[in-house]
Amino acid sequence: SLALPPVSLGAIGDLIATVDYDGGTSLAELADDLVLELDELLPILDAGELLQLMEVEEGQLRLTAAGQQLRAASEEGQQELLRAQLVAHVPLIRRLQADLETSPRGEVEGDTVLELLNEQFTRTEAAAVFGTLVSWTRSCGLYRYNREQDVFRLAELGTDD
Repeated sequence: SLALPPVSLGAIGDLIATVDYDGGTSLAELADDLVLELDELLPILDAGELLQLMEVEEGQLRLTAAGQQLRAASEEGQQELLRAQLVAHVPLIRRLQADLETSPRGEVEGDTVLELLNEQFTRTEAAAVFGTLVSWTRSCGLYRYNREQDVFRLAELGTDD
């Protein structure tokens, strides 16, 4: 599925920072620590599992090896790890990455992505997934999305523009 939970990468990072490093942490404790209702916590958990940063079993949350790396990494290291997890584990991003790499101009129109999403979701859901896609890929520096031109471009790392 191309669905993306409607949460920010920052929320996933905040969650990881509160998890007990070695053992599991109960979901009830996490919700308390983060001052969230359980139904607000669930999409963050879904996103963390999608990115394979965490796993939830019997009401306990454990960090995967990647989740532990993320927790220990510098800010730059976190960005790099998130970019890798996004491309490796999120079908929509994998597809966009492939399209960007094969595009002669290194661009993919936002409309193209929305059409793809509209095949699977209602217009409202598609717009929400699109918004999350832009937020995730921007916040870790994976792609640049230009709203006026409605195009995604690969972010050239190390360039300031």
